Amino acid sequence: MENKNPKIDKWERLTKRFGLLWGIATIALIVVALVANQIVTTTHATQSWAIAASIILGAVSATGIFGLVFSSVALFIVKRRARKEVSENAAPARWHIRKVTLFTGIILLLAVIGFYTFNYFVPKNCNYADCLVFAANDGKAANFQSTDKAGIEWSYQIKRDFFGNHTFVKTALRVDDTEPQFIKELLQGKSLTCTYEVGAFDKRLVTSLFYGIGDNCSGELKENLGQLLFLLQ
Repeated sequence: MENKNPKIDKWERLTKRFGLLWGIATIALIVVALVANQIVTTTHATQSWAIAASIILGAVSATGIFGLVFSSVALFIVKRRARKEVSENAAPARWHIRKVTLFTGIILLLAVIGFYTFNYFVPKNCNYADCLVFAANDGKAANFQSTDKAGIEWSYQIKRDFFGNHTFVKTALRVDDTEPQFIKELLQGKSLTCTYEVGAFDKRLVTSLFYGIGDNCSGELKENLGQLLFLLQ
């Protein structure tokens, strides 16, 4: 039987529109994530466009799913109030179909969010320096530890927040006991933090003790390395 209730018609239209918006944005987000991940895997090319597109599509997809939830709940309430005026069997059947669609959509959205979060925010444990450099230039979080020729154990971290800001943290975890005491006091336990743009990470921050540290870096380790360089000259 054709529905003559204008309120039900209104919320049905909104539900369909929000569902379509969510579906298109989610599919586009999945495609962007898969394409960007494939390019990064094969070429290690920077995918800043993918990060921006993912943020925009993620926002649109979230708007669609929240709108779908709200309009579906509103439609259910309107149908219950108009139950005496419409067919007793139409509303439950349609609502059952929408529940399946809604829950499927939520599961898919969570899967996309989980993939995106794992791919960009969960740190990758690297076993060599180039792995960390590639991750930094691709806008992904990563960790790396190594010991240099002087016996200093270093920790390197690439961090990424939800606003797309990237930071590099370098920490001298341990200085070998054979080093002079003043060097140990200057370096051990000290850290520096640098901000950088995706694709413009200076690998010397990882491969060199002194070079690559610029105005974008701050921290006690930066100041102490400057003192050490002056003393060694």
